[in-house]
Amino acid sequence: MISIADACGAEVGTQARAIAVERCSGLDEDFAVVLLTDIRDIFDERRQDKLPSDIIVNDLIARPHGRWAEWRGLDDLAVPRKLTWGIMAIMLRPFGIRPRTVRLGLAPKDTARGYHRNQFEDAWARYCPPQPNTPAHPRARVGVLASSPEAERSPQFRAVMDAIKGKPKTKPARKSARKSAGKKKR
Repeated sequence: MISIADACGAEVGTQARAIAVERCSGLDEDFAVVLLTDIRDIFDERRQDKLPSDIIVNDLIARPHGRWAEWRGLDDLAVPRKLTWGIMAIMLRPFGIRPRTVRLGLAPKDTARGYHRNQFEDAWARYCPPQPNTPAHPRARVGVLASSPEAERSPQFRAVMDAIKGKPKTKPARKSARKSAGKKKR
């Protein structure tokens, strides 16, 4: 194609080369490094310190480049399919990054397998290109954005707001009579 463009003139050949370089940039990158970069972008966009694997995978599949929606394996020869959390975990393993339990809420059952941002920091610093004009870590309240309705219902949020407004702290609730009556003195 480029030889045809050269035959059309030097300026057309130069434009064809520039377009070819633009279209091919990133194609020879290691898939694991692309995965790390995309996960960094997801953590930055969501402004959270921990995310479950299923949310990360869904966000990867929705990426505009489509690489994870039609994953063809590390050799790029397999039948296209969507990336799964298992494949993602296998790709992250060489970096020493493994899924662990992530607490999503206050209830004991509000947990899932996922990742903490700090698990990726070393790999991002070593393998990913730096992001221009972005903070290293956009701080947000861990697990919940401070401006969300869920945060406003949390006891910690209310305590901070009460302190700002000058309201006195509320006393903790007393143990119920049933619980204390059942205990024997020794």
